Amino acid sequence: MGNLLRLDVLAALLAIVPGYLAVAFWRRAKTWQQPSTDLGTILPALAVSLVIQVVVSPLTIWLLLPVAGDLPHHPWNLVVWTYITVIVVPLVGGVGLGRLTDLYAAGHGRPHGFSELLPEVPPSAWDLFFSRKLPDGQFLVITFQDGSQVAGSYYGPSFALKSPQQQGLYLAREWVLDAEGHLERPVSGSKGILIPTTATIRHVRVIAAAPSRSGADEGASDGRQEGEARDSERD
Repeated sequence: MGNLLRLDVLAALLAIVPGYLAVAFWRRAKTWQQPSTDLGTILPALAVSLVIQVVVSPLTIWLLLPVAGDLPHHPWNLVVWTYITVIVVPLVGGVGLGRLTDLYAAGHGRPHGFSELLPEVPPSAWDLFFSRKLPDGQFLVITFQDGSQVAGSYYGPSFALKSPQQQGLYLAREWVLDAEGHLERPVSGSKGILIPTTATIRHVRVIAAAPSRSGADEGASDGRQEGEARDSERD
């Protein structure tokens, strides 16, 4: 009875743990947040555990089936099988699937049926905007809820934080805006501008420019950049 109970416990753990770890690795590897509920974790874990057992079935047949009646005398077979099934496959599969989830979500949408197995909150407009690299090499004019504005060029050292982190933005080169909200010239002495949160942003305007116009060519004079910025706004 004791051996049978231990086998039941082992079977239950193998039915849940590999899938649970795979789902955990997937959630940590991908960008977008997902709903987190007990049922929403257990059911995918069971389903993914089943998939993992199918994937490792050749390994199971090779390592465990020949010694199924004498496992205590073949501990290394069990150790190797457990390591691959419980650690390696969930880690590699979870992280890889997380990366694929980002690619599909950012560029092509998710495959049919995928959302039912591993549900998640879709990326926001902010996440998609920067994931698709739409602002790269361009000027961004940020308008806040109170009507104030800042502007800068998004190139090189610039970065944007996306979900699941708190969304934010750093523009590597800050620009002066005139009274009408048009770009005038780079801010002298500025090393860029950091916007630590997007909560107060009303909208972001994108002004097309080649990378050299946005400040990537640090050898260009401010006068030439000023004229090019005005030209890009006229276009």
